[in-house]
Amino acid sequence: MTPEFYQKIIDELERDNRDSNLVEKSQFFSNNLWGMKIYDILEEFAQKQDMHLVMSEGKCFNGLAIWPLRTVVLHASSFDDAISLGYLIARYMDCKEPIDPPQMGGDLKSFYLDFYDENYQSKYRLKAEDAISHSGAFSDEIKNVASTLLSLLFFHECAHIAHRHGSRHCNIDSDGITTSKEQPFKTLSEASDKHARELVCDSFAVNILLENYLAPQLDNLDINDKLHIIVRFYALVSLHIYFLSGDFGRDNFPLCIYPPVEFRMHHLYLDLRNDNILKLDKFDIELVEIRSKELVQAILRDVFSDPYAEDWMSNTQHNIYYRMWYETSVYPKLKEWAPYRG
Repeated sequence: MTPEFYQKIIDELERDNRDSNLVEKSQFFSNNLWGMKIYDILEEFAQKQDMHLVMSEGKCFNGLAIWPLRTVVLHASSFDDAISLGYLIARYMDCKEPIDPPQMGGDLKSFYLDFYDENYQSKYRLKAEDAISHSGAFSDEIKNVASTLLSLLFFHECAHIAHRHGSRHCNIDSDGITTSKEQPFKTLSEASDKHARELVCDSFAVNILLENYLAPQLDNLDINDKLHIIVRFYALVSLHIYFLSGDFGRDNFPLCIYPPVEFRMHHLYLDLRNDNILKLDKFDIELVEIRSKELVQAILRDVFSDPYAEDWMSNTQHNIYYRMWYETSVYPKLKEWAPYRG
């Protein structure tokens, strides 16, 4: 990329009041071979799709898409956060160790209180980096979790560009990833369009990983081993959505910026049934949904001491209007917002 193109990215970020300090990968990953490898894989995908990938100094696990420049911007800290989350989740899988000490309080999910320090830096980065410096099953599981979380983040943003969302909504304000700092939508039509766009981008990201990453792992495995891998994958998809926001997306419903988190997962489980990329029978699909929810609940409860874990993954309709509004206003728009692949 030329200096002029970098400046265009900076101008777009500044116009949208985002962190516009871009980070050079050679500098950021100077002592992180794993991070460099994952970044190079994602960058290669972007280049094949005539897209660009850059990093900014934005805090927390997050990213955005700039349609006019066909550019995905990942917060550099997402790499540190992903490997730290991989460390905590893999450690729990291995020996059921929680974060110590757990904290609770406020309106944020307890993950945001336990995981970050006062500067919104992961408290567990150094432990995670030490763990992946050694070979073995524990190190491999950390990298597997971290790479899955990063890939879901990246491919979701690619989907906004691949589906040409920005070309129909003109600017980054509408189709770059938005944050809870922004105001809710003013009309139900605007909100339903945005929610539909987010759901189709979730589907895009998950389907890419199912087709190109998960399915090849399942060859020649018996059904129990297959289900074990699929259950873990959908648990990580759920945790990815959970980690992206500080609340549950229920405030100001349905005019909120993002779909409530339980509906994002409900939609992906519907995809699993309807698209059935993995060619599972109905009984096994139900097992995947049940067991992945149970695993997520256990991780959120035991690792992050989240008092809302069971409530969040239950998909219980706290307000019947949630379900009715999605069925009548959002789901009919999904095809409208997912007609393109380039």
